[in-house]
Amino acid sequence: MKQNLIHIRVGEEMKSQMKKLIGSGLFSTEAEIAREGIRNVIMKYSEKKA
Repeated sequence: MKQNLIHIRVGEEMKSQMKKLIGSGLFSTEAEIAREGIRNVIMKYSEKKA
């Protein structure tokens, strides 16, 4: 599967929370957190359409 690059801006608080998630071992990278969030939004709104 081809992957595309996107750029996002997040505030300091969100960045800090992301670092905590990575530090706790739940995620290994910021990109992994972003992909998980995007997946969750897609699933949420796909279910509402069905």
